[in-house]
Amino acid sequence: MTFVSTVHAIRYVGAEPVFADIEQDTMNIDVHDIQRKITEKTKAIIVVHMAGHPCDMDKINELAGYDGLYVIEDAAHACGARYKGKKIGSGNNLTCFSFHAVKNLTCGEGGAITCNNEWYNRYFREKRWLGISKHMNDINAAIGLVQLAKLEILNQKRKYIAQKYSESLKDLKWLELPHEKPYAESSWHLYQVKLPDQSARDGLIQHLKQHDISSGVHYLPIHLQPCYRNIKASVPIANDIWKRILTLPLYPDMTDNDIDKVVNVISKYKI
Repeated sequence: MTFVSTVHAIRYVGAEPVFADIEQDTMNIDVHDIQRKITEKTKAIIVVHMAGHPCDMDKINELAGYDGLYVIEDAAHACGARYKGKKIGSGNNLTCFSFHAVKNLTCGEGGAITCNNEWYNRYFREKRWLGISKHMNDINAAIGLVQLAKLEILNQKRKYIAQKYSESLKDLKWLELPHEKPYAESSWHLYQVKLPDQSARDGLIQHLKQHDISSGVHYLPIHLQPCYRNIKASVPIANDIWKRILTLPLYPDMTDNDIDKVVNVISKYKI
């Protein structure tokens, strides 16, 4: 359950992706399903911190260590998120961030990789920009430095909006709201709700659209994308959930009036 580029990275190096299922509540990768699908051919585990909510990294790292596997964290959604009080990207794993225009921290484009190994550091610096290892593009860097200084404030605004949604929508019995696990502090890149079925979800999308409110679906699972349909995937939870999920508007400049409009329109929807 991720943007297709996560899996493209596997294909680019000639490896074969194996799809694990997701947790029902967080939609993060399921540790138990990872364990079931590890074979002697497995080299690495790529985890996605979906919507900015950290995966259960202690269990994943323990599993990887037992089988001698690398762990790579896709933190495109999770800039500023914390796992058990520690920032995502501050651990031992290679962690990949996105600085795309809509992300919590943006340089306009590009991204970053965190590591704690000098060889990786040198290698990645040489790879990122045609062998030039001293600096990145100055324009993107200037934007990123300003955004970095604002990251905590912007993430707190996202958290406020998420909390306001949750408080305002909690009485709608047909709507399942997101929540944080005790070990997680989400960056709230996305606010995703779940409806009873696809018909109800698609109806709400149209209902919101009629009131000039844009929504989204994150994501069509990768194994259903045309270029990956040839890979067998036993992922019943992902197959069910993607038909029911809906992403509501969430961005730091949302006003209380904007939030109230979304809530009021959703509250008037009839299943």
